Amino acid sequence: MNRCPHSIADLQIAVFRGRQGLEQIRQDWKAITDRMVGHRHYFHLWEWHRDYLDTIAVEPDAAVFYVAYLASVPMALLPLRASTVRQDGCSLRILETPYHKHMPLSDIICDPDPEHSDIPGRMIDYLRSSSRNGWDAILLRGLLAESSSVCQWWATLPGPRIQIMRSRCDSLHYANHEKLLANVSKKFRDNLRYARNKLAKLPEARFEFVRDPALLPEAFAHFIRVEASGWKGDGGTGTAIGLDPKLRSFYEKLVGSFGATGKCQINLLMLGDECIAGQFWLRLDGTLYMLKTGYAENHAHISPGHMLLEECIRRSSSEVDPILCWNLINRVKWLDSWKPSYEAVCDLWIYNRTPRGLAKYGWASAIRILRSMYRKAKECSD
Repeated sequence: MNRCPHSIADLQIAVFRGRQGLEQIRQDWKAITDRMVGHRHYFHLWEWHRDYLDTIAVEPDAAVFYVAYLASVPMALLPLRASTVRQDGCSLRILETPYHKHMPLSDIICDPDPEHSDIPGRMIDYLRSSSRNGWDAILLRGLLAESSSVCQWWATLPGPRIQIMRSRCDSLHYANHEKLLANVSKKFRDNLRYARNKLAKLPEARFEFVRDPALLPEAFAHFIRVEASGWKGDGGTGTAIGLDPKLRSFYEKLVGSFGATGKCQINLLMLGDECIAGQFWLRLDGTLYMLKTGYAENHAHISPGHMLLEECIRRSSSEVDPILCWNLINRVKWLDSWKPSYEAVCDLWIYNRTPRGLAKYGWASAIRILRSMYRKAKECSD
């Protein structure tokens, strides 16, 4: 039995391990995320973590899931795995949230009621007091600095901790296509119109927006080919999804698990039988999340990527159940012309009171102070 309950006052914390443990808590996980509507993202969902463990996780059975219950009601869930990292010449034993370059965002899964805002901190207290206290730091990677559950309740987390800004998450928030175009520069609007006119002269050009589970596999095959046709392919960086069997399996799993409930959407711009642009989206609570995009570079003169995004925004904002946010997840530089808003993405280090944990916290704090002093001195000299 994977479940091992521990008590902290009225809070019960149970521990579940590996893929078997993940299956055991499926209903509890869903009970929490159902209460998170309006506060949740695709990476909060059980299916996202299951598909990760089944495909690209290095040691899937090393995953540990800590679940907090109040009166037998699941309130919060923290997915972690044990790892060792080497920093500043010493090894640090860490517990970290699942991370992969194709999984840049993560969070704790937690009831959003402010009344329960102390639960993440109480879970950290449990981890510090646990008899299996063999860690120096917890690393929560890829947190949205404004909207993640952990960062919203940052002040309630106990003990030494440091927040490090790492990257940004871009998104577009507009009620409709017209308001979106009104926000971009006149030059970019002219470029879009020019590309649109050229595309209209190609009789074989058509857009396909696929959500039907029966049609998604064929759409995914088109997407895989176009994503590997440019600089990510064999002749470039070799990072295309189709070149990595495990990575391809991960996205195929997403097509199946998210597609079955209408949460996967693949957009294509076709020229006859050739796909010249593709986008892989996940759909949740009025938001489309663009996991990956690709276009045929030999058709760059008609801006296929921009044409596909513009049409996506035009169509999805006018649906019966309209999309109000198009989340680009990362910063995609060629999409800067759309003037997206962005949210900082941070890593949160929570240190344990072990000798190495406290030493690393002291060192990291000193480095931050020195960097801040350097920046201020540079600003004064400028």
